[in-house]
Amino acid sequence: MLRVITAEAAYTTEELADILGLPLSTIRKYNFHFAKIGVQFTKNQGRLAYTNDDVTIFHELKRSLCPSRNDPRKSRYNRCKKIQPNTRHSTKYAN
Repeated sequence: MLRVITAEAAYTTEELADILGLPLSTIRKYNFHFAKIGVQFTKNQGRLAYTNDDVTIFHELKRSLCPSRNDPRKSRYNRCKKIQPNTRHSTKYAN
């Protein structure tokens, strides 16, 4: 049987952090939150391997959470918003 294999780029977590200019810990935190909502990334020899599409997803997430360097509203030490759990919907009901 003929099998077609595509040669798509696969980046490690460290390479993804370098591409995005984010600390490795931030990438791991994003992975944790993605896993909580059911997003899974491929693995290559037991390690996460990110495709070009995955890099785009992380880039868009970074762009939505981190204002640009020219944004005067943010200090240079507080550029990225933290991902917070959704606290709007509480399981307790007010009487």
